[in-house]
Formats: sequence, C-alpha cells, structure tokens
Amino acid sequence: MFVRSFGLRAAPPAPLAPEAQSIHGGSAVPRGADRRRHARMPLALRGRYMLEDGREYPCATRDVSRLGIAIEGVPVGAIGEKVIAYLDELGRIEGRVVRRSEDWFAIEIVATPQKLDRLDAKISAIMRRTREGA
Repeated sequence: MFVRSFGLRAAPPAPLAPEAQSIHGGSAVPRGADRRRHARMPLALRGRYMLEDGREYPCATRDVSRLGIAIEGVPVGAIGEKVIAYLDELGRIEGRVVRRSEDWFAIEIVATPQKLDRLDAKISAIMRRTREGA
C-alpha cells in the first residue's frame, strides 16, 4: 500500500535483504528496525539442541531475551519446527524456529509465565556477572 501525501505518491519501501527467512512473511526485519518486545542481549552460551528428528547437535547462543534466543548451529531447523535446547546456565529451553539463515536460527520460546520469569532472572544474573567481570 502506498501513502499519499500532499497529492504525491510515496515511493514503495526498499526490499529487505534475503539473508534470512522469517515465520512472519518470509523475510527478516533488519536489525535497525528491530521491534522486539524484550531486548536481546549478546550472550554466548554453549549447549546442544534437538530438532524434531530426535538428533542432537552442538550449538552456541548469539543473543538471548525473555522470549527468544538466536542459536548458531548446523543443521538449521525449518520455520515452525519445534526445537529443544539444553544451554549451559539456562537449562532446557523449548521453542519454535521463527527465523533462519545458513548457520543460525532464532527460536521463539514456548514456556509458562513462571518458567519465563525464571529464565529472565537467570539471564539477568549472567549479564550482571559478565559486567562485573566474574
């Protein structure tokens, strides 16, 4: 949809780079236009993840938030695929793939409000320790 302003038609928005796919419309929102409800914090934690086929693969996190985690690992799950990750210091995390690239994917965490509160507390404690240099 184009917006008319003072009788002139505005140019269409530039297409997004095809570097990643998203569950929301096929392409990812660029980082500059990030509209997440909870801030993602860069945090590298080692772990492993399991896709729906039941196989486990090593991984590391890129960033984390209360509702989502970006995970570096190969193979990458399909959009919408269920993932169970076991991450150092965070424990078991369940979610669904919402964005993906060749060597990373992002999951939206599926958990009870209580589990999300505990996860948020763990992330805050890790970030505090990291800032303090411990």
